[in-house]
Order: sequence, then structure tokens, then C-alpha cells
Amino acid sequence: MARPLSDRRALSWLAIALSIYVLALAAPSPAGLAVQMAILCVTFLVVAVVVDSGWAVAAGRARQLLVTRMRLANRISGGLLITAAVGLAVARNK
Repeated sequence: MARPLSDRRALSWLAIALSIYVLALAAPSPAGLAVQMAILCVTFLVVAVVVDSGWAVAAGRARQLLVTRMRLANRISGGLLITAAVGLAVARNK
């Protein structure tokens, strides 16, 4: 699993974690910095795998729910579209 460099969430989390590690665990030597970077890389990979796996499981469950209850999903989405249309019509008249 490769995280693209354009993923803002991944880059922001990486920047926050890197700053915490650098500030909290000041490296007195290059060997200490290597250990910090190894910890940072492992932590980032674990968090990325857990979050992405959670999204995959949630999407799989949502798919099963939508397949079994497609008529209900169609009514809900249609109701949301009608509500949005009425809201736009009312807002336009003001």
C-alpha cells in the first residue's frame, strides 16, 4: 500500500508526528535520529493500515446494507435531493 505525496491527511499527520518526535525525543546522535525515524515510519504505517482497513470494512458493510435495502436507499437519496431543491428554491426567493 503506497500513500501518494498529494494526500493531505497523510502529509499533515506525518508533519505533526515528526515534530512531536523531534521535540519530545531530542536526538543527541545520528544513531538516535535513525531510531526516531524508524519508530516514526513504523507508527505511520500502522496507523495508515488501520485507518485504510477501517474504511474498507465500513465500505463493505455499507455495500451489503445498500444492496439488501436498495429501495430504502433510493427513497432516502430522493428525499434528500427534493429537500435540497426546496431549500434552494426558498433561499433564492429571499
